Amino acid sequence: MNSVEKDIEIEFINFLDPVKMVELPGFETDIASYCTDIPNFEELNVKPILYGPGSIHFAHKDDEQITIEELLKGIDGYKNIFYRISELSD
Repeated sequence: MNSVEKDIEIEFINFLDPVKMVELPGFETDIASYCTDIPNFEELNVKPILYGPGSIHFAHKDDEQITIEELLKGIDGYKNIFYRISELSD
């Protein structure tokens, strides 16, 4: 077993509080431990939606991939969000 020195310092260089997203009926939701740039847009005073086709487990990696079926479902999802955006207003 390897030993670790006792005098270790850990510096957190990036920490974001959890972000509450808009839930739009008809879309799957999940809780994920990933980073998003949505907090950078808080001053726009809009309700955030984080949506994208495919699996987060393949996103933004060397083996990023999406099936044709997921791509087509994503197109329908984006259109659905666009036409229902008024549901998100206060």
